[in-house]
Amino acid sequence: MRTVVVLTAVVFTCGLGIAAQQAEKEHSMTGCLQKSSDAKTLWLTHPERGNKTVEISATTVNLAPHVGNKIEITGTTDTAQEEKQAKVQKGTEKTDHFMKITAMKMIASKCP
Repeated sequence: MRTVVVLTAVVFTCGLGIAAQQAEKEHSMTGCLQKSSDAKTLWLTHPERGNKTVEISATTVNLAPHVGNKIEITGTTDTAQEEKQAKVQKGTEKTDHFMKITAMKMIASKCP
């Protein structure tokens, strides 16, 4: 019986580790960089991956000079922000994806 409990705990712990690694997997998205109306939030609009809006919740890159440009951003999903957003009441403006940005590549100086 004790062996079963220990094995269950090991399998559960390994599963959590894999889930955490998947949540932190880096990915890239291409779209148009825009500022919000309050000028405090940067958004990636018209992303090529299908999300409607991507909010940049954290960045190590100076993105401000690229507002209005088509860019490729690389980073990880901000799962804490996505969980927080999921609790927001229906009927309010909703962000489809939150990202923490670690790199940026300029694609074009204008967005389509």
